Amino acid sequence: MRRLFMVCVSFAVCSSAFALSNRVFVQSRGTDTDACTLTAPCRSFSYAMTQVAPGGEIIALDTAGYGTFTINQSVSVFAAPGATAFIAVGSGGTGITITAGPIDHVVLRGLALSGAAASLGIDFEAGAQLSVENCIVDGFDGTGTASGIRIYRMGGSGVTMRIDRSTIRHCAYGIFAQAPSGGLVTVTFSNSTSSENNSNGFYASDNAKVVATDSVFANNGGIGVIAWANADNSLAQVSLERCTISGNLEGIQAGSGSAQTPRGWMRIAHNQIVANILGVYQGADGLIMTMMAGGAATNTIEGNFTNGTVGGAYNAK
Repeated sequence: MRRLFMVCVSFAVCSSAFALSNRVFVQSRGTDTDACTLTAPCRSFSYAMTQVAPGGEIIALDTAGYGTFTINQSVSVFAAPGATAFIAVGSGGTGITITAGPIDHVVLRGLALSGAAASLGIDFEAGAQLSVENCIVDGFDGTGTASGIRIYRMGGSGVTMRIDRSTIRHCAYGIFAQAPSGGLVTVTFSNSTSSENNSNGFYASDNAKVVATDSVFANNGGIGVIAWANADNSLAQVSLERCTISGNLEGIQAGSGSAQTPRGWMRIAHNQIVANILGVYQGADGLIMTMMAGGAATNTIEGNFTNGTVGGAYNAK
């Protein structure tokens, strides 16, 4: 009898593990008691996360709201072509919390997050890599470091985040990147927009390394892009190429002027920095270097109320 009981328990555990699928589906007509298959979809992303295998996919079949959720493993979450998966977040809340493992990769595609005095749209707390593709993040303007997309790490290294063809607007910080206890977080921002009344478009802080290309930082109430660390033993580094930075109170800023040791470096090439109140600001603890080609600067910094000056130059390589 004891042996039979053990066999039954083992079989039940194995069956439960095998029940997880590599591909699960959510739909507006689904229910969270269904199996999340194509013919019996479930209703929410949070329930779908309990049914998907590590490294699997969660697919929204039609346009609807699918709720906030937490990711704790490698997974891809996206909307089918022609559909938009909405995630509404209330005051003080977070849309997607990512607490994945140290080698886990997460992909988010075709999601539209909206907040009402909410804190965080996408919070990348743990995991190795996050890709955000074709997403909209709107309205995360709560207190403190409320952000559309945040990567904040206490130590660790080799952590990367890629944001491509996405829009972040109406947030306190469009994107906030920081690793205050050491390590390094690397962020690539391409073909995207951080604009429309964010307080700051992109804030790169302690031990953040950021590359932004072919993107727009516009109409932010504060700074379009800032590189500034909080501690003397930290450094924020930002490279901007082929970006449009306009309509901000301040276009770009390196350092804050409150310290003497380097805390913010910025390299700029082929950017349009125009129509800001202040085009560029370099603090005593910052450095902005413009790329030269054929003896001429490659950036356009003009048409601002005050253009400002950069502190150095480097040659195209």
